[in-house]
Amino acid sequence: MLYLDGLRAVAAIFVVIHHCVLQYFNDWDINSLPHFERLFILFFFEGHYAVDFFIVISGYCLMLPLIKYDYKLKNGLKDFFLRRAKRILPTYYLAMVLSLLLIWTLVGTKTGTHWDMSVPVTLKDILFHIFLIHDIFSSTAFKINHAFWSIAVEGRIYVLFPILLLLWRMAGRLIALLFAVLFSILAHLALIVALANKFNISTDLAGVFPYLILFAFGMLAADIANSNQSISLSKIRKTIPWGIVTSLLTIISLVANHLYRQERLSLNTVDIVMGLTCASLMIALAKPRNEGGRSAWLAKLLGVKPLAFCGMFAYSIYLIHAPFLQLFSQYFLNHKYQDRFLNMSVLILIGIPVIILISYIFFLICEKPFLTKRRKPTVKDLEKETILEPAP
Repeated sequence: MLYLDGLRAVAAIFVVIHHCVLQYFNDWDINSLPHFERLFILFFFEGHYAVDFFIVISGYCLMLPLIKYDYKLKNGLKDFFLRRAKRILPTYYLAMVLSLLLIWTLVGTKTGTHWDMSVPVTLKDILFHIFLIHDIFSSTAFKINHAFWSIAVEGRIYVLFPILLLLWRMAGRLIALLFAVLFSILAHLALIVALANKFNISTDLAGVFPYLILFAFGMLAADIANSNQSISLSKIRKTIPWGIVTSLLTIISLVANHLYRQERLSLNTVDIVMGLTCASLMIALAKPRNEGGRSAWLAKLLGVKPLAFCGMFAYSIYLIHAPFLQLFSQYFLNHKYQDRFLNMSVLILIGIPVIILISYIFFLICEKPFLTKRRKPTVKDLEKETILEPAP
């Protein structure tokens, strides 16, 4: 199942390229560019959807080992929360410290780039990030490190996961999915109604909407793709051409994104379509292996060692790439070339490999110690651990 780490690596690197693009371009100033450059930038403007993939994959991977335990947490609720906290929080807090150090020393001033939304930093910003409520308010959602907003969302989803799992086992999958939909919408509306008049709520990010729904899609995909206990699920897996379904959903996602760009569709609606696309992809990738056939060509491609290796520390890449992108563009490029596309290309081609290297070092120091109990785990052990104990 190395393709899961590979897919996580693709999503993380896509986010990094997305932020490279945003360092130099905005939606409204690309019309004069040559056709190829404009298409490239438009494609990588959509980095937000990579977070949708992260969350669907997270739901898939957390559900995966629980199928054989009849959808029960193997060691109980307390152990689940302790493992999730250990997996996510120490690395997140250390990344926050690193980001703050870089802000206080090198990248703390506004320079007219995408990083400007992360600075300056106040004590309130730090406290809200510590308690994982920063995404709720527009004034704090992107401070310190603009990639951190999704960690708060994922943390709330983990709190709700045991409830989803209980409903899954006791009331059935459809009831659990319905709960995810209704809870997400009601919590979102309650948050806006309760706080919108007093505070500047970040309506696109706050709470768990629509991300709890996407997480439930991942759980369902794991159930369909890997459960052999249910005749109905096995039939769904075998009879539906999931590769074709994924291709159709990809086209629908592109259309939905186009309608969003024309302000004819909400971002949350596109997120849900993207979540369905990712869930379908998960089933399509797993189906050949679970049906005794050859792995799909895409699964083989995603499972190549270099990509799976990067996926092992995709969480670290996601957490620390933003301040280092600003550091490179501010001090090493500093609009070295008059052509913005050329500056962006240099940042992608040179900056990203360096950031991946730095992220791996950060992983060894700040993530790996909290990932496994083994004293000297092999790379294979770590790759397996990151699949079964995913981070956002």
